[in-house]
Amino acid sequence: MRRVLAVVLTGLGTFFLAMALLIRFFVLDQVIKFPLNEVKTYTLTGTGMSYLSPATGLGVTGASLRTVVNIRGDGPAGSSSTAVWDDANAVYDDHRSTRAPFSLTTVRVAFDRRTGQLLNCCQAKVGSTSVPMSSLAFVWPFGAQQKTYDVFDVRLLKPVPARYLGQATVAGVGTFIYRYTISGQKIGTITLPGSLAGMTTKAMVTLPEYLTAANTYYVDPVSGTPVRIVESQQESLRNPATGATAVNLFSGTQNATPASVASVAKQVSSADTEMSALRFTGPLAGLLLGLVLLATGLRLAATRRDGRPAHEEAAVAQAHSPA
Repeated sequence: MRRVLAVVLTGLGTFFLAMALLIRFFVLDQVIKFPLNEVKTYTLTGTGMSYLSPATGLGVTGASLRTVVNIRGDGPAGSSSTAVWDDANAVYDDHRSTRAPFSLTTVRVAFDRRTGQLLNCCQAKVGSTSVPMSSLAFVWPFGAQQKTYDVFDVRLLKPVPARYLGQATVAGVGTFIYRYTISGQKIGTITLPGSLAGMTTKAMVTLPEYLTAANTYYVDPVSGTPVRIVESQQESLRNPATGATAVNLFSGTQNATPASVASVAKQVSSADTEMSALRFTGPLAGLLLGLVLLATGLRLAATRRDGRPAHEEAAVAQAHSPA
């Protein structure tokens, strides 16, 4: 019976050791993925901001603006390897008479559920236009590193390097800080009445649109989720003859609200706990259990029924054997 028990314990110990190593270094890479049915909302606010009102065609200054970013996963459109998320950015001026957003931007992205890298499939588009996408969008990779990552900018329609700046604790979550900047880059043209651009001699004018921005992301490196976002942007139309600003379309800085940060931080903390259990606690428990079972089985196999070491029993038997 002792011999059978020793064999069983040794086999179980070896099994648990192998499973712990297999889970830690192979299975988890297949299991830990970005969700298909993501639901996340960021609210950013800013004061002293300026914009051109689409309703009146007049410039508004000193405004208090609110941007609501709604991210929703399209589960049926995704797969075991691909996530499809829709993003709607609505900008409100809560001090104006209308409660409707004066600006609405929609983006649909598809990306690898393990790396976060964008994929060109699943009707990915900016607004109503399909465009080639690459690099990262809404998330950083699991286990984000202290290095530069390329992030796809929906205004430039191309990747921009987001440089690592340091670390900060945000709502109890340790984050890595990344920032990407855009300096006076042309992003298109807009046609509008000449009077709005100070060109009264022309009924309509087509002017180039330029973007300057500095967007900062405080990212939880475990889950790759931005916990806090700060966006500083200036969009303007320039006089092509002089290069001077003819119309200020939008300018100012917006920060994620404390309530928004707290909500996302709560989700992130829960996800981090689950991933930590999968990555470390579970495999470590399996490793320790395997070692205990293996050691117990080997000890039983090396011990006689009366408690004496098996090698002593073999020596005694050899001494009493016929010459």
